[in-house]
Amino acid sequence: MLDINGWDLKKVLQHFHKSNATLFEWSNSPVVYYTTDEWKQIYDRAACNYFACKPALYHYYGTANKNYHEYLWEDMVKYKKYFYVLRPVLAEVLNSFGI
Repeated sequence: MLDINGWDLKKVLQHFHKSNATLFEWSNSPVVYYTTDEWKQIYDRAACNYFACKPALYHYYGTANKNYHEYLWEDMVKYKKYFYVLRPVLAEVLNSFGI
């Protein structure tokens, strides 16, 4: 299975400036196909200036809340749907501890 995402540079920079949680997750993934030490240093310096916890908190809360109301009110709930709610909650908890 391939999971491919593509954004143009303008869109990436707009989301970066708004402290988009998904973008920061992707850029801090342990799976890196190609990078350079120079790029990593530039990114790390810029990310420290733009990442804000408050928008990330709202993002994760909103995602968990939406998934909770959308998936967990049914009589029969697939196990996978619980993870749709738990993942953003755990991501925010780990983020708040700087992990």
